[in-house]
Amino acid sequence: MKFVNFGSVNYDYVYFVDHIVLPGETISSTDLSFYCGGKGLNQSIAMSLAGAEVFHAGLIGEDGELLLETCRKHGVNTQYIRKTSVRCGNAIIQVSKSGQNSIVLFGGANRQNTREFVDEVLSDFEEGDYILLQNEMNLLDYIIEKAYDRKMHIVLNPSPYNESIDKCDLGKVSIPADILSMPRKLKKQEFDLIMTHSQNGFEILKDVDFDWPIAEILYQHHERLDGSGYPRGLKGDEICIDARIICVADVVEAMSSHRPYRPALGIEPALSEISQGRGTRYDSQVVDACIRIFRDQNYQFVSA
Repeated sequence: MKFVNFGSVNYDYVYFVDHIVLPGETISSTDLSFYCGGKGLNQSIAMSLAGAEVFHAGLIGEDGELLLETCRKHGVNTQYIRKTSVRCGNAIIQVSKSGQNSIVLFGGANRQNTREFVDEVLSDFEEGDYILLQNEMNLLDYIIEKAYDRKMHIVLNPSPYNESIDKCDLGKVSIPADILSMPRKLKKQEFDLIMTHSQNGFEILKDVDFDWPIAEILYQHHERLDGSGYPRGLKGDEICIDARIICVADVVEAMSSHRPYRPALGIEPALSEISQGRGTRYDSQVVDACIRIFRDQNYQFVSA
């Protein structure tokens, strides 16, 4: 099983400002930072640091040597990164004192992929391999079609959601992005598809050498002590303590946060849910520890 990330690589220019610039306004920045970035680059590095062998695919300009060096420095295989005459993609990012940001993205070389190049890259991958995609590049719909034809697992990060996503057959993505952002309660068939994510994650991570049983924790984190969870209906001691911790944390975070189909419910309903399920659905010690953190130590979620 191999991992290929067909994604963007950018030079990011981050300007720190008092407020996001208004139409017709000229302001000064208090600081400027420069980074190698792009969703594709960031995700390839993250997978490599997690222990996976990851191949990055895409295009850079003649000015892209620093991006190549950054990939190689972090263990990312760059054999599918090619140069083109168009300059590298870059982003102009404003960050205000209040933490708001505004981004102007120049696609550059990221949007110069050709069907011939896509076919060349994918010819080295096969059934059961994983492909990670973002929509900061062109030919997204074509890449999905060709990866699906090769029976690869397709993982898509559709951020920001734009017209390029509308052209894609999301039914061919492992878990379609439109289901994840559905502004209503899911139908049974849609929820059945969502429930495959635990096993999908396990399959991705099972052969990666971690210091902890990360793959099994991910596989079990939606199980419940009374056997009412998924995907295997495990009960009691069949569920490892790590997964029991993640389970409670996941429930509290999910209920406290905004979802496409409902507003945030708040921390009190979330703590009430785990309290009611204490010892039946959720591990008693984990529930008690979680409640202490919020009520005794006044912990609060930090808004992104």
